[in-house]
Amino acid sequence: MPWWIGDYMRDTMDFSAVEHGAYLMLLAHYWQHGSIPRDNKKLKKIARLSGRGSVSVLNSVISKFTVGTTNYVHKRADFELAKARGKKAKSSEKAKKAADARWKDRSKGDACSTPQAMLEQCPPSPSPSPSPYVSTTKLNDKEGGMGGTKTSMSPNLLSRFGGTVVFLEWMSEELNL
Repeated sequence: MPWWIGDYMRDTMDFSAVEHGAYLMLLAHYWQHGSIPRDNKKLKKIARLSGRGSVSVLNSVISKFTVGTTNYVHKRADFELAKARGKKAKSSEKAKKAADARWKDRSKGDACSTPQAMLEQCPPSPSPSPSPYVSTTKLNDKEGGMGGTKTSMSPNLLSRFGGTVVFLEWMSEELNL
């Protein structure tokens, strides 16, 4: 919602701080919904007004709007909304023309998604992360064991977990697990 500070100050110079807040809330609602209802209970809720003096604040603020058939209207807000909608439509049309110009030399269905193009043009490659493996071998008495097993792990797994795996290997050997 564009806000022209000079015009706003000129039109609301006699407002209190509460009236400014209520008026801005009503304008914001108007910008999003295109109107504000003619129901005082709903207006007070939209304007965040409650308690003593809320009716007089609402009456002061609502004087900036005119009565429509089913709701209140605001001449300046309607003008700005129409201008914004015109800009949006113009930008959308311009973007459509640019897209048409960009794709006019290509036949329909020529463009595919980037992931699909990558699948078709690039051969599959192996996974970059190595898969860990664990192998277990039986130890005989000559190898320093007592008939237990020795666990060896992938060097990549050792480098991935650093000292933790080395410690666990050592501990399992010590406890003959």
